[in-house]
Amino acid sequence: MKRVFAIGLTLCLLFVAGAAIAQTPYIMVYYDDFYTVGNKDCPSGPPGSILDSVYVVAQQFNRWFVSVE
Repeated sequence: MKRVFAIGLTLCLLFVAGAAIAQTPYIMVYYDDFYTVGNKDCPSGPPGSILDSVYVVAQQFNRWFVSVE
């Protein structure tokens, strides 16, 4: 009986430790296709004259979602 309790307790502790080190999901804006450039200097020039792409990426999520605030 002690062996079953010890194995159960060990499994519970491993599960809790795994949940504690899980990474937090986050949303980030990137400025390139490979999602490596997270910030960028403002270009100089007349306002509205420079076009650039922005990628909004949701990382570490394990569920579908419809909107984000």
